[in-house]
Amino acid sequence: MTLRRSTLVLAGITLVVLVLSVPGTVREALERGEIYLFSRAFLEDIPRRLTGPGRFRFILQPLTAIVLGIRSGLADARAGRPPYLYGVLFHPDLRRQLMTSTLESVANLLLLGILLDAVAQWLILGVSHAGAALVVGPVLIVTPYTVARALANRAARLRTKRAVQATLLLLIVALLMAGCTVGPRTVARDRFDYSAAVADSWKSQMMLNLVRLRYGDIGVFLDVGQIVSGYTVESVVSASAFWNLFGFSIEHPNVPNNTVAASVGGRFTDRPTITYTPLMGERFARSMMTPVPPASVLSLIQAGYPVDLVLRLMVNVVNGLDNRHGGDLRARPAEAEFLELLERLRRVQLSGAIGMRVQRTDTKEVATLLTFRQKVDPGVAADALGIRRLLGVDPAASEFRVVYGAIADDNREIAMLTRSALEILINLASFIDVPSAHVAEQRVSPMAEPDQGPSGPLRPLLQIKSSRERPADAFVMVPYRNYWFWIDDRDIPSKRMFSFIMFIFTLVEPGSKEAPPVLTIPTG
Repeated sequence: MTLRRSTLVLAGITLVVLVLSVPGTVREALERGEIYLFSRAFLEDIPRRLTGPGRFRFILQPLTAIVLGIRSGLADARAGRPPYLYGVLFHPDLRRQLMTSTLESVANLLLLGILLDAVAQWLILGVSHAGAALVVGPVLIVTPYTVARALANRAARLRTKRAVQATLLLLIVALLMAGCTVGPRTVARDRFDYSAAVADSWKSQMMLNLVRLRYGDIGVFLDVGQIVSGYTVESVVSASAFWNLFGFSIEHPNVPNNTVAASVGGRFTDRPTITYTPLMGERFARSMMTPVPPASVLSLIQAGYPVDLVLRLMVNVVNGLDNRHGGDLRARPAEAEFLELLERLRRVQLSGAIGMRVQRTDTKEVATLLTFRQKVDPGVAADALGIRRLLGVDPAASEFRVVYGAIADDNREIAMLTRSALEILINLASFIDVPSAHVAEQRVSPMAEPDQGPSGPLRPLLQIKSSRERPADAFVMVPYRNYWFWIDDRDIPSKRMFSFIMFIFTLVEPGSKEAPPVLTIPTG
């Protein structure tokens, strides 16, 4: 037997891929404490292989093996050889010939099956297991080839009705192998894949808009309106057979010989339809220009979010005390009294002595109250008294009504001038560390100095870096003006703050009659 050049090339490529997968296989085996092949993890990963990249090979490769098996089976019948499995098991004199013919027929297909499975493991599992590829690939090919070769030989030897029945049986086997249901298996994968894709696109969009606002550019928001995912799987298997109906024992020129012809075709189509809704007009004004309600600010504090970060992010003025303002139009640092207020509020919050309460007034309006516990430690009591002094409220009161505004009406009221979503984004964008070359060219203003709190410089709410080179370990990154802007994946405070922006958008959305995003996946 001589190997063709294409077979040798394919064998070399397959060998290289398998050798490259050995280090990852060994490392994971040491971490797991067991060999991957036929382990529990191997069995659990089988459904992922059936739905991940390259899943169509589970249809195409077996069908190709069936066609090759039919061709070899007919050749066995014409040569008078017994059915394939019977000959391999019980005819030692024919065993070598049958095995050699098998290798010649399916060598390329077998190598291709091993190669595709190894690559698919890298794409789906993140690591390729050589042993699994050497098992799964051949099983997809050898099993259908062996069965088809034996049945084709048997069908060619039979006559009339029995031959038709055998051919129908062979066709049914092929159809059963081709007719796999795609729809139900896609639900679990598509639900999480689309969810992750929408989340990643939102992160990239938010990051890009922050950078654009930093440069005085226009921010554009597109919402995912609807996702319709449609799958089409078509497989065609046809067969035709001709038999010597007159029973001649020798070939006759006017009578067709026993032949079987088969054809296989298939097509897989994944054509999702995604609609995008731009945030503009009245909806933009409601979502981006509406200030966050003071009750929502207190709700976040009550939920455990650090009061100093919440107020730094979402409030412009509290009872006449000014917060830091970012952006070029009215940039200014925070007042020292405001920063002192934040530090005292944070200590009181950690002691559990601060809270909120909602009550209805006589006019059926909802009032939000900020409350302080009476019995607290001396240190906490001193901070609570300092908070009252800074806010200019009644030092003996333990409950204060919180309203929207800059100036309170009396000494039992706290006025919060909260920010809109657009103001929050402009302020966060001012923390972006822009390239010095752009500052020198006056394309963007330099970053302001950090605020000086009572205990020293305050950490920026969000740290976004810039570099010419693409970052290697980024939580989110976007290209802009030939630079990369990114958040380090090891910067936990910045990651939390960036994710917190999503909650801000939820708080300022007053509600819409529009239908929420829909993910439609046909399962038929």
